[in-house]
Amino acid sequence: MAFGIPPKYELRIKHGLTKKSCEKKVQKVLDALAYLKVGHEKNAFDYRTRNGIMTMGERFLVYVGETEMLVISKSINPGQFIDFGRNKQNVERFMEIYEAEVV
Repeated sequence: MAFGIPPKYELRIKHGLTKKSCEKKVQKVLDALAYLKVGHEKNAFDYRTRNGIMTMGERFLVYVGETEMLVISKSINPGQFIDFGRNKQNVERFMEIYEAEVV
């Protein structure tokens, strides 16, 4: 469970692909998750999760570099200070599909 204003969870990993291949793979995963495209963040895949019973949704960002990528999930509501583990779940779900996806 993350604390902060707003709470967030992030993971930095080495992707072991070319940047273009990694970007294609990330796009496939985001399409599979059916997240909503926001597109305001420069040089990032900028999406948001759908609303749920316990959440107004989370902002989901993926930055792809030459050798690594940074995956961030953070609460949309700036006044929220606890996320009940949703941000970590979002990143883990993304990584589960990413690692299973064959380019």
